Amino acid sequence: SKEEYNFVLIHNSRNIKPDWNLNIDGINISIISFEDLKNRSSKCQESDNDDDENKNDYINDIDKRLEIENNQARIFDSLKAEVNKRNLTLFLGAGVSVSGGLPSWDNLLQNLVQEINPKLNPSILSSQSIAKIKNVANNSAIIMARYMRVGKDQPRMKLRPDTNNIFNEALHRALYSGSGAYNKEALIESIERLIIDKKVKAVVTYNFDDYLEDTLKKSKIPYQTIADGGRLIAGNFPIYHVHGLLPIAKNDPNIPNPVLTEETYHKLYQDAYQWSNVEQLHALNNTTCVFIGLSMTDPNLRRLMEISMMKNESDNIIAPHYVFLRKTKFFKDKNNNANDSTEIEDEENRLIIEKMLHELGANVIWYDKHEDLPGLLNQL
Repeated sequence: SKEEYNFVLIHNSRNIKPDWNLNIDGINISIISFEDLKNRSSKCQESDNDDDENKNDYINDIDKRLEIENNQARIFDSLKAEVNKRNLTLFLGAGVSVSGGLPSWDNLLQNLVQEINPKLNPSILSSQSIAKIKNVANNSAIIMARYMRVGKDQPRMKLRPDTNNIFNEALHRALYSGSGAYNKEALIESIERLIIDKKVKAVVTYNFDDYLEDTLKKSKIPYQTIADGGRLIAGNFPIYHVHGLLPIAKNDPNIPNPVLTEETYHKLYQDAYQWSNVEQLHALNNTTCVFIGLSMTDPNLRRLMEISMMKNESDNIIAPHYVFLRKTKFFKDKNNNANDSTEIEDEENRLIIEKMLHELGANVIWYDKHEDLPGLLNQL
């Protein structure tokens, strides 16, 4: 009952009846048993405890968020100090090229299937089968690429064993999809500014395109593209294409096979003195490396970072490098947003990723949207 009582009378009987409640001269008197009194006291205590727990959880949540923000600010200030030493190497991934209008990895593989089977002939190598191919390849991009290369070249195998060039031609078309020029977006301009200000000693890129070269050429900055281990000429800014090069303006069928398919990754693993491995290890061991537009899941890159960090035998690992990563959901249900991961799960996932990459030598700087990244780089 919501009726208000001015007094409560406790009776020693267990059988209290509702009609015992009294109203005397406008004063409400409720008669309750000792058992009822104890139950009410217990509920009040539980309510007080719940309020205290909620209050503590709220305070702890605020403290945790402040700690995260302070840690991010400390890492960013540390990066600023390293940038001022002008001993930086930028490691660039697909995210940089996507900003210039090129396809993401998933879209590149989608385009590649269409280039392999442009007439939509009856075949499992078609855009309709991309999800099934991904399943066969266990969601591995490099195995998918090999699957497509073998499927593309299979009819010619007996007549022409060396068929990598045919695959390269299809890859070039898939990469540029008829594009005649790059878009100069804020991200590449931020990277260009760091190079112009001489804060960067070199760029290591995992992209096949010459987006950065096109940008530096328009700004009349002397650069040198190294995609085959050639010697750097003094005075040129080095751009190391460690996974190969497919220039936008020239589809050369005789260039080395880019590192996209599984077998090309295996070649990287087996040769410790392969020029691209040497250049990456040199950068990791002798400069401060900043990773931009990378998911940090490339197996060979992680292996090289691990090798570089093995020199540090201390239990307190000092991470000398920095990686910019966009915040993402730990789990996202395509069919029902209500089943997405919670904020607590997302934060825990980010914390684990931070610790994993710290073991590999990199501090993580998180950002919310891709549009935020150029602004962060402009602060360096």
